[in-house]
Amino acid sequence: MSVIDPFLVFIMIFGFWTSYTDIKYGRIKNITIILMMFFGIVLNIFVSKSLVGNPVGFILNATLSLVVSFGFYMLDLWSAGDAKLFLGFSVLVPFTIYKNLAISTWPSLIIMINTFIIAAGIIVLRAIPNVKVGSIMNLVKRYLLGKDMPLAALYIFGLSTPMNLIFNSIGIEISNLLRIIILIVLLKTMEKIKIIPTNHLILFLSMVNVIFFFEHIANLFFIKTFVWMVVYFQLFRVLLDYLMDFEISREVKIKDLKEGMILLDRVVQEDGFYQLRKLSFVSIFAFFSSIEGNVNSIFNQRLERKDIQKLRKLEKIGKLRFDSVKITRSFPFAPFIFAGTLVTYFFDIWGLYLLTELTSHIKLYLYLLFANAKLRLGL
Repeated sequence: MSVIDPFLVFIMIFGFWTSYTDIKYGRIKNITIILMMFFGIVLNIFVSKSLVGNPVGFILNATLSLVVSFGFYMLDLWSAGDAKLFLGFSVLVPFTIYKNLAISTWPSLIIMINTFIIAAGIIVLRAIPNVKVGSIMNLVKRYLLGKDMPLAALYIFGLSTPMNLIFNSIGIEISNLLRIIILIVLLKTMEKIKIIPTNHLILFLSMVNVIFFFEHIANLFFIKTFVWMVVYFQLFRVLLDYLMDFEISREVKIKDLKEGMILLDRVVQEDGFYQLRKLSFVSIFAFFSSIEGNVNSIFNQRLERKDIQKLRKLEKIGKLRFDSVKITRSFPFAPFIFAGTLVTYFFDIWGLYLLTELTSHIKLYLYLLFANAKLRLGL
């Protein structure tokens, strides 16, 4: 290998440039992404020879990155600029840096995992000084001990078996982490499409599982895996809801709203009045991007002057059932994608190892907690 790594040079150039334009102007130009992909293809032909030695793998990786990243954009999970930037880095980074191809079909998923781990880590660290144990316990009671737990179990049960069968049929092995990510995206998709009520669809799929796949689910391994999936899924919801309620958002009176603020509540009309509906926990990703519209709300998610004027007018005539809303400021995400790419380039699957270790410790802690409870109860 040469003293100067051309891949690292271009990653640094495009990473710093896109981070700068995203922070300063809130946008990433198309020409930048085109240049990233152009140099990525050239370097992967003549330097790493990834495109020559494994053209199918290279094209499949780029295609999956395109589909998933723009799927996330269509579902309002991040901005169009973030989707394009992730695709650009997926093409630019060579296959040779993935020392441990744990996800051989789509290695660029490691970039996405490392990116979100870094972003989530920074947000969690920012939230630590303001941690409110009582608020966390209320969320734990709601998601792990309340009616939300059986609903989550039904949702995971309804979708996990068909999802596993689909991936097994095409020869792709997926981790529990990836299952949770897919389940979250599927939930967001069903909420947005609304062709069939989500609860009805999940109930139907659960019945199909019991009728047609009883032998597949009637074993101890499936039950143990299923229980931990539900627990992880709910703990993830606790974390997201806590961050949304106490770190990412803040309450602002209608009279104090300003143009450009990002709305974290949906405003819906019911019985002639306007009410707030909390966004799906998945919509926390709106924190990272300025989403221009929200199909589920009467108002744009990024408030415009006309939105604020209408809200104040409705408040004046008594049509609002609220006097304040939750808002947040936009957060440039390009620096996190750049950081996730650098971590992947130097350490490969660091984020996945970190998550594996973290979930193992959580699993052990919960096991000891349940064992201690059983001893106290004399079971």
